[in-house]
Amino acid sequence: MRRQITKCETEYSLFGEINGIKLKVRADAIDVENGIVADIKTTGSDTDLESWKYSVDDFKYQLSGAMYCKLFSMYYGKPFRFYFICLGK
Repeated sequence: MRRQITKCETEYSLFGEINGIKLKVRADAIDVENGIVADIKTTGSDTDLESWKYSVDDFKYQLSGAMYCKLFSMYYGKPFRFYFICLGK
């Protein structure tokens, strides 16, 4: 993933509409060529997999990831994969 992130554009904003709802997303990192979008999340909790799964569920992060993929896929006409980059404070 590190190699992929170094090729990305950062702070990339996109405006769109899903089901009549106007939306704005700002990807922390995006690689349009390879269909990758990433969002950096910082947490005061542990960054182990089980703690991170709890945070994703608790804050409904999976919904924002799906929205990012949907908007970028609609705009560029190709599928995108979404990654969270989790950093501990």
